[in-house]
Amino acid sequence: DNDYVSVSFEEERYTLPESNSDGTDGNVSVCLKLYGKTQRPVTVYVSTAGTAIVDADYYAISNMSILLAPDASPWQEVNEDTQCFDVFARNDDSVENNETFYVRIVGYDDCVDVCSAESAIIIHEDSDAVNISFVDEKVFVNESSTCVDLCVEVFGVVERDVEVIVRSASGSFEAEEGKDFKLTEEVLTFQPGVSSVLCVQQVIVNDVLVEEDVERFQATLTSNDSAVNVTEDKMCISILDDDEVVLCIEEEDLNLEVEEGGFVSVCVSVIHGSCERDVVVTLETEAGTATEDIDFCLQQNNLTFTMDNAAMSQCRRFQTKSDTALEDTEKFYVRLLSSDSSVVIKNAKASIEIIDTNNGVLAYFTEDKLVVYENETAATVCVNVSANSPLERNITLSVQKNCKYDINFLSYDTVIEDLVFSELGTKCAGFEISDNDFVNEKTFFTLSLSTCDSFVTVKNTMSKVHVVVKDDEVAVIGLSVASSNIIEDDEMGNGAVIVACVNLTDGKLNRTIAVTAYTENGTAREQIDYYSDLKFENEKAKFLFSPPGDPYRGKRDLPAVSGDHCFSIHIMADDIKEETETFTVRLYTSEKHGVILYPAIVEIAIIDNDDVSAAFNQTKVSIMEGMNFTFCINYYGMFETSATVNVMSEDGSATGAQDYDDVNQQIILAEGAGPFNQLMGGVVCVALSAHDDDIVEGTHNFSIHLNSSDSCVKINNSVLSICILDDDYALEIYFINDTPMVEGRTITLSLEFSHTV
Repeated sequence: DNDYVSVSFEEERYTLPESNSDGTDGNVSVCLKLYGKTQRPVTVYVSTAGTAIVDADYYAISNMSILLAPDASPWQEVNEDTQCFDVFARNDDSVENNETFYVRIVGYDDCVDVCSAESAIIIHEDSDAVNISFVDEKVFVNESSTCVDLCVEVFGVVERDVEVIVRSASGSFEAEEGKDFKLTEEVLTFQPGVSSVLCVQQVIVNDVLVEEDVERFQATLTSNDSAVNVTEDKMCISILDDDEVVLCIEEEDLNLEVEEGGFVSVCVSVIHGSCERDVVVTLETEAGTATEDIDFCLQQNNLTFTMDNAAMSQCRRFQTKSDTALEDTEKFYVRLLSSDSSVVIKNAKASIEIIDTNNGVLAYFTEDKLVVYENETAATVCVNVSANSPLERNITLSVQKNCKYDINFLSYDTVIEDLVFSELGTKCAGFEISDNDFVNEKTFFTLSLSTCDSFVTVKNTMSKVHVVVKDDEVAVIGLSVASSNIIEDDEMGNGAVIVACVNLTDGKLNRTIAVTAYTENGTAREQIDYYSDLKFENEKAKFLFSPPGDPYRGKRDLPAVSGDHCFSIHIMADDIKEETETFTVRLYTSEKHGVILYPAIVEIAIIDNDDVSAAFNQTKVSIMEGMNFTFCINYYGMFETSATVNVMSEDGSATGAQDYDDVNQQIILAEGAGPFNQLMGGVVCVALSAHDDDIVEGTHNFSIHLNSSDSCVKINNSVLSICILDDDYALEIYFINDTPMVEGRTITLSLEFSHTV
């Protein structure tokens, strides 16, 4: 049959929604139409292809068979037929453009004439959207940084270009466009597969004006793309003003002079920068050798610099006070201060000298403190007088040694010495120092200067001398023990006891001295190897050394005098073999003067006398020639340290090296034992060999001896006797001759020995 039917797609183009209203994958029915008469079914094959991505954008069809006129037969002719099938899109959350693919007829029966071989399927993008926002809601930037990044981030999948617009403006904030920042309007395009964060560079205008600490403006984010949701559409940018204005006290005002009762001006000016806001600084007085409210008036003045007056200097007047006393030139200061972080201060302090205008005499000690030692017995103090003109008459000044008590209640008599001056200058007065052989603390007293002459002024700050008398005597307090090496326990097993004493070995006391005694662990441990009568931790034992019949004890807060300056240290006995262990006894005092602790440290050694024992596990043994043999040593007791024994062989009828292996070695018992790894006994074995030979020599013997140089190791079964049993035998030689012998015939025999006999 050479008749044909025609087949074509019913539509040239179909629209496929990405998703249905219920959110499922979108679908569309694509129909094939048959034209012509047929008495049998007709099959065509369809597949999909195109720019849309298979499995990402739609579900693929590959060689799917479509049966047209399925009911046709010789008895039922079909004139035309339509068959449809579904094509499905894949729903996703990506923002995409409309995409296209095709359904094509890729195969058919030989009776088919294809009129339209493909139909376009357009995937219609649904309402997928992405969220876009500023990365930061607020940003802070220093004005001197000149720029700041305004960053935008996209949340979601972008499969096509998405555009947003970033704009900056003053809005309702105080920063001004053009003056504080440059206006910005920029389009950012997010592209598939590119960064999810894009930034716009916002320019900040840098100037040298001191402005408000923070000025703000805002950036906005918009988009004309229906697939974009702007979730954070505003960003606040705060400009931190880091400009500085430099102020200083003017150079000519840094060192000024003024007479008593006069006025002086100090001026401040701006040497760098300018102000857009008020800048406040303070000028305030500060005492030097001049005294506030006595020599000058205490003042604190604020100066305000604004945009209008920043170029001008500002000055403040400071007043000095007058009196009738003759004084040296005195000094006070005017300081320039500011709490404003935008203000830098230079030349911050002006020095002002007050010139005394009085006529009279000024008297004063040449020093305000004098340190002497008790053994010097005498010392001097000097007085100076000065005036604006020479003396016209004598003046008298009194030096008085005030009656004071030192802390040990030793008094000094009041001494008054008159110094007569006929001219300006310096004179000195002498005074005695009491010396004794007692250990005292420092002694303090005061010398004062006075006069009844109204023409003479005693300088207030130098009218007294503080005298310190240092003691040169020393008391020696030491620690003593009966023995620094002590055996751990006696024959009855009782722990040893050490008596330690704290004694005054040299010097005389005139005050009570407290000395603390305490123990300190070494290899010996407190409460395990020893304990003492001393208190532990922070309450260590104190021993008080006081002068006999201390008359001042009731006047001072001192603890009671200890009647016993000795204490006991108890050694804790045990049955453990240990190394010699040590600890120390120490002395301490808080006294800083007049006391030497010697000896202050004594080391105590605890010598262990606990016994352990060692013995051969047998006393006699027999072995064959050529036999390997092991002998063992048993040891008993508690070991906290290892011990050693010696084994040595001794010849008998057997000879070392010829008949057996010589033995001469040191053996360690309880190897690895320590304070934290105590071992209780054990066994150690040593191997030796009896040498084999072919000599008939009979039973022969030797012995092995056990001893120790360690006095704490007792030896039992110290000799092991060893017999070597001979396994050699003598040759028996006899002749066998089966040949009849002829009388008188001589036969020669050769005999060869194969063993030594």
